[in-house]
Amino acid sequence: HLLSSSMDKTVRLWHLSSKSCLKIFSHSDYVTCIQFNPVDDRYFISGSLDAKVRIWSIPDRQVVDWIDLHEMVTAACYTPDGQVGSRLMCIHFSIQKFNF
Repeated sequence: HLLSSSMDKTVRLWHLSSKSCLKIFSHSDYVTCIQFNPVDDRYFISGSLDAKVRIWSIPDRQVVDWIDLHEMVTAACYTPDGQVGSRLMCIHFSIQKFNF
């Protein structure tokens, strides 16, 4: 599977062998960064110019957690153990952790 983000304010989940879009995850602004959770691929993280970092459940097609950083998000990622980090979260929140 592959995730793509776009200026159309969506994240799309693709199945590579069939080249078809399986699911669309809508945002309120441009999506600037995405990443699958490295320990549980049922989840992914997205960052957007709307200043929010979101954790999405792929099976439920909905946001399960989010944080508003009050500045546009241009980079966010999971650490190898599945925790969430971004430059702003580290500065403002001393590394915010999301638990499921």
